[in-house]
Amino acid sequence: MATTSTLHHQDERVRLCSEALRGIRLLKMQAWEAPAMARIALARSLEIKFLGKRKYLDAACVYLWASTPVLVTVATFASVVWFDPNAGADTHTFLSASSVFTAVSLLSACIQGRTFCKAFVRWS
Repeated sequence: MATTSTLHHQDERVRLCSEALRGIRLLKMQAWEAPAMARIALARSLEIKFLGKRKYLDAACVYLWASTPVLVTVATFASVVWFDPNAGADTHTFLSASSVFTAVSLLSACIQGRTFCKAFVRWS
């Protein structure tokens, strides 16, 4: 939606600029520069409004893409600690170094695989 609206307002602004340039002599002779500039500025402000929405959406997507590996790792370890069926009500599960190392290695392999797939798709 944001992209479609941005392109619509950009097309409108370009149309107004082209119209002003084609009729520049008439604009100058009739002293219509200020109203023409006001219409172009309005179209530009609408374009910038929708462009800002699009860029905030892009920023949120980049943030989620970058933070997903950390969130998955934290969620994995939190679920092991909180949902251990062998732990009693008053005991907490403590992870051993070997199990943490193995889990981190596997998760980083998944993360690198995701990055490799993205690079492979980009190159092909």
